[in-house]
Amino acid sequence: MNKKILGVFASLLVITILVLQMSAVNATKPTENITWHSITTGFPETMSSRIAGNNIIVTILDSPKLFVGDISGTGSSDFRMVLHEDGVSTSGITTMDVTYDGKSGNLVMKHGSIGLWRIISATGELAGLHGQGTIGRDETTPPGAYTFTGKVHFDP
Repeated sequence: MNKKILGVFASLLVITILVLQMSAVNATKPTENITWHSITTGFPETMSSRIAGNNIIVTILDSPKLFVGDISGTGSSDFRMVLHEDGVSTSGITTMDVTYDGKSGNLVMKHGSIGLWRIISATGELAGLHGQGTIGRDETTPPGAYTFTGKVHFDP
């Protein structure tokens, strides 16, 4: 009886390993680092603020952007910034009509103003594109501009 159970267990283990190996080859290999720049090209459509306890919450809607580099095109960002007693936290969603690697489509990206970004939606020829990376600035970055670096890949 124990040999029968061991045989079934070994068979299931082999099948599981084969399935895991097959699913690992379905996604394309992430690219080397890609880089693009986001430049604010105008004033936001809406800006508002409110006080919540000891915090000030600032909402910025439809801030126009130009993207140049490995990802290029136009778009807009919606941000929420919370000023706390001990710092600032930000979150944003950017919708982009862009071209990457000769393919065009729409990307939606979640991010902070500085920190991390992640693609949460892709359509058109960019459907199935996933990626993540970092957002930064340095002393040479002009006001209203940010540098994005990271890795992307397409689902099969």
